[in-house]
Amino acid sequence: MKEWSWLAVSVLLLALGIGTLFNYWSGSATIGLSWPLSGAGVTMSGSATGLGAAMGLLSILLGLIALLVSAVHAVLARFRARP
Repeated sequence: MKEWSWLAVSVLLLALGIGTLFNYWSGSATIGLSWPLSGAGVTMSGSATGLGAAMGLLSILLGLIALLVSAVHAVLARFRARP
């Protein structure tokens, strides 16, 4: 696969995993923005359980692996000799 294909697969897997975790999330999440930025914060309290949590984490892990493969392919493509 080309480098852009690995990147597209990794983005889709990461989005699928994060979306699955948010779908199965039970609890609360708050985001507090302030100025200066040192006072900003994100608070998440809750859990994701069941098959959705496992599939979300697996999808995120596979997305990170695909992102790493994409980065390695991109670096190696820079050093490949072109005729």
